[in-house]
Amino acid sequence: MRTRKASVFLLSAVFLITAHAFTASVRAQGVIVPRECEPRRCPRPFPLPRPVPLPRPIPLPRALPIKSIKIETKIVGQVATTHVEQIFRNDTDFTLEGTYFFPIPETASIQ
Repeated sequence: MRTRKASVFLLSAVFLITAHAFTASVRAQGVIVPRECEPRRCPRPFPLPRPVPLPRPIPLPRALPIKSIKIETKIVGQVATTHVEQIFRNDTDFTLEGTYFFPIPETASIQ
């Protein structure tokens, strides 16, 4: 009987020591519970930069309107030498670049 009481006591002591050790380690892990704070006591969050709007795409015209055209042609025998000067009008507020297309017949010869 005495042995049984001693073993129960020893087992209880080991259990209590183990339980106390685990409880201490559990208490060592902190928990943060958020709460609303008063406006004057709360730290202000770091301000985010304002979003920068993307530039609007430039609506390009299908073809620029011609402001003026000047054509000079010299014909000698079977050869015609033509000089074309065209000035186009840019109605946008931007500097534009483009490709110049000049239609010629398939049988024409160019120098």
